[in-house]
Amino acid sequence: MAVFVERYHRAIVIIMLVMTGLLALQLPGLRLDSSFEGWVHGGGGLHRDYSRFTARFGPDDRLLIVFRTHDLMASGPVPAGAGELVSESPLDRYLDLVAGLGDMPAVTGVIDPVGIYLDHADPEDGLALALKDQAATARMRDRLSRSLPGDWGPLAAGDLQTLGLLILLDPARRQDYPEAVRRIREAFGGVGIPFHLAGVPYFSATLAQALDRDLTLVLSLLTAIALGVLFFFLRSPWLVSGILAGIGAGLIATLGLGLLLGIQLTLLTLILFPLLFCVGLTTAIHFFSRRQNGRWTPDHAYARVLRPATMAMATTAIGTGAFLFAPQPAIRDMGILLPLGIVLTYVSVMLFTPALFRWISGGWRLPPARHGQAADSPLGPRLRRGVSLLLAAAALGSAFLAGNIRINPDAIFFFQPDSELVRSYRQIEDRLVGLMTVELMITAAPGTSVLDAERRGRIESFLAAIDGMPSLTSRASGLDLRSPAYLAEDRRALRISLHYRNLASQDFSRVERDLRRNWASVNGEGSGLGLIITGQLPLILMAQDRLLRSQARVFLLIFLLVSLLLFAMLRSGRILGLALLANFIPLLITAGAMVVLDIAVNSINLFVASVLLGVIVDDTIHLLYAYRASGDMALALAEVKPALWITSVTVALAFAALWISQIVPVVQFGLLSFIAVASAYLCDTCLLPVLAPAGRMRHVPAR
Repeated sequence: MAVFVERYHRAIVIIMLVMTGLLALQLPGLRLDSSFEGWVHGGGGLHRDYSRFTARFGPDDRLLIVFRTHDLMASGPVPAGAGELVSESPLDRYLDLVAGLGDMPAVTGVIDPVGIYLDHADPEDGLALALKDQAATARMRDRLSRSLPGDWGPLAAGDLQTLGLLILLDPARRQDYPEAVRRIREAFGGVGIPFHLAGVPYFSATLAQALDRDLTLVLSLLTAIALGVLFFFLRSPWLVSGILAGIGAGLIATLGLGLLLGIQLTLLTLILFPLLFCVGLTTAIHFFSRRQNGRWTPDHAYARVLRPATMAMATTAIGTGAFLFAPQPAIRDMGILLPLGIVLTYVSVMLFTPALFRWISGGWRLPPARHGQAADSPLGPRLRRGVSLLLAAAALGSAFLAGNIRINPDAIFFFQPDSELVRSYRQIEDRLVGLMTVELMITAAPGTSVLDAERRGRIESFLAAIDGMPSLTSRASGLDLRSPAYLAEDRRALRISLHYRNLASQDFSRVERDLRRNWASVNGEGSGLGLIITGQLPLILMAQDRLLRSQARVFLLIFLLVSLLLFAMLRSGRILGLALLANFIPLLITAGAMVVLDIAVNSINLFVASVLLGVIVDDTIHLLYAYRASGDMALALAEVKPALWITSVTVALAFAALWISQIVPVVQFGLLSFIAVASAYLCDTCLLPVLAPAGRMRHVPAR
């Protein structure tokens, strides 16, 4: 390999730059995919039920804007120089805004309780009177209950102090949602009253904004970390430039090929950047830190590093392959993109970076590596034994705690409690309506109607029974709303929409169990009625449940594959046992940390175990490969410990870059990764020397 790079370094650089440039042409097509469909399982009975439901009643996405009624009645300021003229009131501006909403992108309809009431109110009634006079309030509430179409009864609080403007958006134009939400927010802000937003389009737009901000900051921080670490350790501007160019080429090629495969940016893409930086930096540090008599040569570096580095790359790629087994398309795509990026970055750093360095520097001259005092001062045997005992105790305690890990798949908790989105959701749920919706579809046998007297009576009894369910704030059904959105034209299907509080931490499985129990109590066999529980929420929760169950099995498979690869490389059962122990303990400690830190499992941090198994095993592979070659752990540590120290710092800092994210599971992923990497370093440098002391293994030359 060294001879090949030396002979063809210019051709290697030119070819890889051309290929990277061609793939970079795809990058303008990058966009954030925050669609609902990407996070649900596309098969199974529940998805078929949802398809039947939307086929009968039609899909729609809703943006809810909630405000205080009295804020509409405030008098506007008198502009300077306007004389006797008085500026428009907030109510006038509000009505003008509503009239123009239909011209905004993706908007298909508007349900406005203010306009509906004013259109149907008696001449002497008005919003101001309705807020002050109980009789007028009762008249307004009655008119709204009779006039609001479809499921829009929850748009007015019982005391009418809070109202909601509902905007319907076209699901076929979801790519326009961020722009639509931005324009609607700006327009409503011009009304001059405080407001709160909710709905899937708002959630997706907020997520897109957070992801855009996080990508910029994380990439900037990762670049700064890479520059700092590499300059400190290697002290060669040409080499540092070559390494960063290699990582950049791998990243660009990954994103370009991903776009060619139809893969778009998602929330999980944030994990891609620190992971590829880690692969590139750790590979480069191990490769350029191997010296012979204090001098670095490509022959010696490739001979000592190529095999363990390739094995480390393979185990990292296998770990990220866990994403491939997820039921959700957005997660499954990462099972293609992450391993692809790992392989491309590894090849780029091991081939393109040395060739570029050879070309731009004119040779292979490198200054002595600065290993740092921490790397040159090995821990004493007593301290190593003490740290090893602490690791063992932490692992045992974590094993005891692991059974208490919570699961919380609700995406609302992806945002910080003090974020604008969560504050808005709390305000809306406290004042107006629960934002979590479960759709029920009641079907009748062919040739019958859900509105027949007997069947209608059963449905009414069912509705009366579920009215007392905990956290239920409102419901709407086709018994009262004869619109096509709630009652099929053939009268064989009827829709019931249930709203309950999203932030009430109500377990959906309990809600579903109560619904089925109440249905069974009023609907015996032979009634000719069927109940289907569907909607976006059940679909998402079903996908989360399938994800959790599948990943438990996948992790065991990945652990087995990694073990087989390690055995194939090390060819020693005892060394394999040391490797597995050194990498299982950090994962166990990380699981215990989740309980101590009260971090619930979600669809993002769920993958910490699989990803980190592949990442933290890399340094162990380099150490045990050197141990197998020398037969002495002290000699092995002397050879690789400088690189172990700096790569552990690099990986820990790279994942710590995720702490600046606005998205809670991403921050958790970074924190748990930091804990796992720190634990793995202590296992490699303390536990393994205790379990495999110097001189205990017969020298076996590496092949």
